[in-house]
Amino acid sequence: MDIKYILNQFGINDNPIYVTKITSGHINSTFLAELINRKIVIQSLNRDIFKNCADIMYNIRIINNIFEKHPESDVKAVEFYKALSGLNFIEHNNCIYRICDYIDSEKNNSPLYTGYAYGKFIDIINKSSDNADCFRTTIQDFHNYSAYFQKLINHPDCSLISRITLMRLSSLENVLSMTFNSNLTKRITHNDAKADNIIAGNTLTVIDLDTVMSGWIALDYGDTVRSFTAASLDLDTIRLITEGYAKGLENLLSSDEIFSLYYGILYVTAELAVRYYCDYIGATHYFTTKTQDMCLERADTLIDQLNFFLRYEKYIKQIIRNCF
Repeated sequence: MDIKYILNQFGINDNPIYVTKITSGHINSTFLAELINRKIVIQSLNRDIFKNCADIMYNIRIINNIFEKHPESDVKAVEFYKALSGLNFIEHNNCIYRICDYIDSEKNNSPLYTGYAYGKFIDIINKSSDNADCFRTTIQDFHNYSAYFQKLINHPDCSLISRITLMRLSSLENVLSMTFNSNLTKRITHNDAKADNIIAGNTLTVIDLDTVMSGWIALDYGDTVRSFTAASLDLDTIRLITEGYAKGLENLLSSDEIFSLYYGILYVTAELAVRYYCDYIGATHYFTTKTQDMCLERADTLIDQLNFFLRYEKYIKQIIRNCF
């Protein structure tokens, strides 16, 4: 990677003091560069996962334009530099590069503020006149529980998965299909709304915008719940997330969307478990940094989470009703 060339294409003529790779992400290659007076993040998009990176950066340009019109908001979207070409990315040696400022995280994310940040992010984008249904799809079938499940059960090594687990996942497919269908409103959503995609600094900044496109809000809500309860299954955490979303969304949701929120938790948790099982048996190779054993362990942990959400269905639904 020719760092100096890349920086020059974004109008940055400083020589970096150091460049180090950030290893926390799963998909893109990300580097932290310290310049004389600031730190920046340089990212190379994964073209194996994202087939049309220009669509991603097109969507991000729309997001940045929308948030430029809301300077008073306490929730921001990560903003990318413009290159000399006028675009917000460059192509070099068959790689797509983009640059943004490094944002210091001043405090740990709380469930309440993370829920609020995602809710406000969705609210601002969907109420903007700049939206105009022009967001492009960056990954086809990114959230498609049935497609992932069929890939799992049609693989010859599916028998490696517990029969009880497969039966539960199969029955869940029927439940989810009754809620998530063409009648349920889709909006522009984040689609990867996990806890660590919010940076709590001077403001709350939403990052990892690559999957922002049309989707069901319940899946964003569900992903936030899933990620925050991964280490500790706790109803109070779910209550705080739900309060945050309700405040951020400001009465955006219809009654059907509110009803779907609980099922969004089930959807994303089961879907991620199925995806890890698929990698475990060799049906897919998405989580490239994970071994087979690691994929199995992660999938089993997600099934434990799923069982918790099913067991406490009545309580979680009451939390949602109380907040919305």
